[in-house]
Amino acid sequence: WPNAIVQWEDFAKDQAFDVLDAFRDEIPTFNDDIQGTGAVALAGLLTATKLKSSTLANERFLVFGAGAGGIGVARAIREGLEQTGLSRAEASHRIFVVDSKGLLVEGRAMEAYKKDFAQPASVIADWTKAGAVPTMLETIANAKITALLGLSGQPASFDEAVVRATAENTARPIIFALSNPTSACEAVP
Repeated sequence: WPNAIVQWEDFAKDQAFDVLDAFRDEIPTFNDDIQGTGAVALAGLLTATKLKSSTLANERFLVFGAGAGGIGVARAIREGLEQTGLSRAEASHRIFVVDSKGLLVEGRAMEAYKKDFAQPASVIADWTKAGAVPTMLETIANAKITALLGLSGQPASFDEAVVRATAENTARPIIFALSNPTSACEAVP
């Protein structure tokens, strides 16, 4: 089956990235958790920005959850931003990934697959924050986030305070609560 596409599914997050990276140049390879979730989220963001008469490059993104799905979404957003003409550095400066310990920041302990989305310490040097690592709410306020994407599996984490903080940065926030099942979703209508 030399032309078959290998679909990698439901690997542990550390292994999912390793397997995808190991085989991407050898055989047609696809990981639904990483690439499928990222593609669907990017399509939704493109539609949302069009509906609000904006562009992807005008938004600032917070991805809440840094597993395979969250990092896959961050990668897809970055690639989408690069397609608008932004450099890799410019695109990365618009994407903030928050895991269970807070914002991914260089110098903070984290898994290897997350490091590509760690913000330089200089970015947060002047931020108002309670601790060394900004929380989701602190990141929304300081980074002027306009789009939230939930892939954390943490139910109700997009509460009224989070939504109001995002609405301070834009008249029409984009909020995608993507975790499933519904009992694990960041917000429900």
